[in-house]
Amino acid sequence: MKNINLNNDFETAVTYSSGVRNVTDLRYQTMKWSKFLEVISKVVVGNKGDNGVFIGGKVVDRRNNENVVNRSMATIDIDDIPADFPNMYEHLAKKGNNTFAMYSTYQHKLIDNKPRYRLIIPFDKSVELSSEQYKVLIRTLAKAYELPIYDINCESISLAMNMPTVKREQLDNFEFYHFEGEPLNVEGLKEVLDQEVRKIKLDFTNTYEERLVEYRSIARDGGFEGSRNEGLTKLLGHLLNKEVDELILYELLNGWWHCHRYEHESYTDSQKEFDSTFKSIFKKHLQGGR
Repeated sequence: MKNINLNNDFETAVTYSSGVRNVTDLRYQTMKWSKFLEVISKVVVGNKGDNGVFIGGKVVDRRNNENVVNRSMATIDIDDIPADFPNMYEHLAKKGNNTFAMYSTYQHKLIDNKPRYRLIIPFDKSVELSSEQYKVLIRTLAKAYELPIYDINCESISLAMNMPTVKREQLDNFEFYHFEGEPLNVEGLKEVLDQEVRKIKLDFTNTYEERLVEYRSIARDGGFEGSRNEGLTKLLGHLLNKEVDELILYELLNGWWHCHRYEHESYTDSQKEFDSTFKSIFKKHLQGGR
């Protein structure tokens, strides 16, 4: 573990857990930002998730949006960075004077040699935020830092992030950086965040009928132009984000899937395709637990 000394150190807070799916094993801890940097600078060799997970802030009882008491930092996964994009650390360091840290995630350079990083932006103090305010904050930060692409699952205020983990053969590829500036004053941004939340709610109202037609089409007809896979992706993704139990979803959507079985398709082939598609979507959701 690296010893990290800062000119501008400050208090922060983190809730740790043993894993993404263990939503009740919560351990809240306060510490200096420098100490948290030391923790995330140490990578564990193993499978994804072997090093536990964290949320920047305080979560009580059971990890969900309603039980996030406050947030002490914003966390954003930057995935599938284009090959022609500049060095990510240097790019971020030029975008302002806010403190941040970043480390490479488990899938870093494993797929098409594309870099993947977790960006952590600490606040000057823990702040109570609604799930809508946090979502807008992530979008605002992604725009301010001109991120080429980021995982929208990170907009969830209760999303747990995996601590640094790598495969043994990837150990030399692990990267960790930190930039010392000023912690983000989120309290001062609340008015702006609330304005954006109101805009989003207005946009939602304006598009409600359109979205209602879309989901009715999926439920009744199996999706657009008969695409069950697209329909399953939309339905399963939406319901998983609402924390509906995956076993209930499997049985419910399995029945929906077979109701829209193609005429030329046998039940066995249909079931195989459903299982494969369901597992693929669910795996991506778990990886979204970061």
